[in-house]
Amino acid sequence: MNVAICICGEPRMKEYGAASLKKFREDIKQYQGFYGLVGDVWKEWVRLRSSRSDLSMFVIDTDCGLGVIQKGNQDTINLPENLDFSYLSNNRKKCLNLITVKEWMTKTNNE
Repeated sequence: MNVAICICGEPRMKEYGAASLKKFREDIKQYQGFYGLVGDVWKEWVRLRSSRSDLSMFVIDTDCGLGVIQKGNQDTINLPENLDFSYLSNNRKKCLNLITVKEWMTKTNNE
């Protein structure tokens, strides 16, 4: 069984035309509920990546990230005490186990 979770990654602010996270947050306040979702989902994702070696987890690199959780195995990751967007920005690929849409399609076709 697979579980898919959207909004796992940090939003790609440049795609929204915002030069900074602060500007992005200001701009999206007009979309009710969206900012609240962006806030913490990625944190729980990386906490699972740091503690659950019995899962296979990856995020497909879409607008805000589509996470997939499966039974399997993965190497756990080490995390700092304070998780913030700057940590995610600097460690995005490792934290999220980020793959491209093309890599996901190849992976799906081979399973």
